[in-house]
Amino acid sequence: MRKMMTVIISILLILGCLCSCKAEGTKTSEADNKKENYREHQELTAFQTSFDADNMLRVSIPEANLNNVFIRETSANELLDNDIYGQVYLLADDRYGGNRGTSDHYLVVVTNDKIVVEDLSKWEDQACYSGNIELCDFDGDGDKEILLHECVGMTGGAGQYLSRVFNFDDNKLVEMFCSDNGTNDFNTGFSIKILKDRKFVIENEITKYSEQFRLEDRKDDYFDSWYDKNGDPVEQEILVDSFYEFSPVDIDKDGVYEIVGRQYVSLIGHSDGIGSATTVLKFNNEASKFEIIETSFSLEF
Repeated sequence: MRKMMTVIISILLILGCLCSCKAEGTKTSEADNKKENYREHQELTAFQTSFDADNMLRVSIPEANLNNVFIRETSANELLDNDIYGQVYLLADDRYGGNRGTSDHYLVVVTNDKIVVEDLSKWEDQACYSGNIELCDFDGDGDKEILLHECVGMTGGAGQYLSRVFNFDDNKLVEMFCSDNGTNDFNTGFSIKILKDRKFVIENEITKYSEQFRLEDRKDDYFDSWYDKNGDPVEQEILVDSFYEFSPVDIDKDGVYEIVGRQYVSLIGHSDGIGSATTVLKFNNEASKFEIIETSFSLEF
């Protein structure tokens, strides 16, 4: 009996030792796992170096087939939908020659559990020279929408631009406004009426705005096309370009933002800039669209 008790005690001691060794091994393994993703602090070897725009500061999203692009702009972490916070990135693919210049643009929304990517090209080979994003509440629902303003051309006037607003809804990017619907530019309603004595009136058919101006900085022969041989005004048309400025402004200070857009206006040829047209846009929830609520004109650019 005594010999049997000695054997049992010996077995229990051996099992205890084995369990203790296993526990210590587990603790060591957990500690190793925690340290696995740690790295040594990276000490800088230089405080200034050359910059290779074609190869440095690049990102890729292989799952979306988006490779070797750079970040044109990024937002802060904002409320984008019901209880959904995220950051918005404007990514650029400088496939037209590199060096972070002329690019295709992509809009990316990053939330906690996914990335939503939108190809921003409205037409084939839409080259963008620059672009910026701003996040504001335009529809009054408490979360923020995305204003996007891109320069898509550099010739004449103040350049050509594409202006849009997107809503992040149910993990999708929905276009709320676009200054180019594919067939023509968004019409802001401005026109001109020539008067005698080198005067003219700028009118707006949407807001019924009307204001008289006089050009003081032109030579006499400039006005030859304004009048017929009897000195009577000749009917003229102005060219109103796309929005060269497209900015959110809370005009009435109610927390819901309007958009102020400015357009280059020319008369006798595109290079003949006579002033700037200003339009204020406000989102109408009942009509589910942005509407023009105020317009004006200035001889200043």
